[in-house]
Amino acid sequence: IEPKHIAEIKKLAKPAAIIRLVFDCVLILFKKDIESVKSETLNVAKQDVPFLAPSSSQAQLLMSDTSFLKNLFHFGTVEKDLINEETIELLEPYMELKCPDGTVCMDPAIAKKASVAAEGLCTWAIAMTEYHGAAKIIKPKLEALAKAENNLKLANKKLAEATEKFNVCAATLKKLQDQFEAQMATKLAIEEGLETTKAKMTKAENL
Repeated sequence: IEPKHIAEIKKLAKPAAIIRLVFDCVLILFKKDIESVKSETLNVAKQDVPFLAPSSSQAQLLMSDTSFLKNLFHFGTVEKDLINEETIELLEPYMELKCPDGTVCMDPAIAKKASVAAEGLCTWAIAMTEYHGAAKIIKPKLEALAKAENNLKLANKKLAEATEKFNVCAATLKKLQDQFEAQMATKLAIEEGLETTKAKMTKAENL
């Protein structure tokens, strides 16, 4: 979407119903005020569709903001994670709205026939809605994965600490074992020496 595409819509004395519906979705995502609810028959894809009257004046205010396209980009990259269930509930009637022949009204192909901007905004609004639905499934799994990775990190840290303590204890034990074996060897040598001396003394006495 380019600024000139938005300018084209602003020039329209009476924007097509699909354009007005698309801008209602944008208003809802931006948490902007919606005009008082009243019924209206809209003409979408050359078919009469009973629905709510779109908030045309609020849409004009939205388009008048020179930062509108910048805000769209920022929302799509940063604020999309702040979409809540209430917003999705408000969008559902728009996303599920169908023409008498069963065609889904919020279709970029239908919006494209009205304007390039409407097609882009329709695609954007649908993408934001679908992102929220996917995030509800994926986010808990990512959080669980992050928690599991953190637990594994802590476990590995504790294992490393325990291994270090074990190695210190094993080194101390080996040192004591070596000292014990050295002392036993010395004791054995002394005992053997005593036995040799004793044998010699006994042999001398028998002479």
